[in-house]
Amino acid sequence: MPALRGRLRDGGTPAGGIHGYPLERVYQEVAHLGRHVHWTHTELMNLEHTDRRRWLRTVLAQVDRG
Repeated sequence: MPALRGRLRDGGTPAGGIHGYPLERVYQEVAHLGRHVHWTHTELMNLEHTDRRRWLRTVLAQVDRG
């Protein structure tokens, strides 16, 4: 444990664990979906990650088609 504590103290990252999805990307996805589908912030944030990404792909495809 002392080696791990020293590593963390020196700016290293802990081994293992789950790395989160970039928060800035979540904001961008929610903003884009909110603009196009007019769902509330709560509705968008309650979507599972995979569902939100699927909806985003669908909306982007429609926007690209014009």
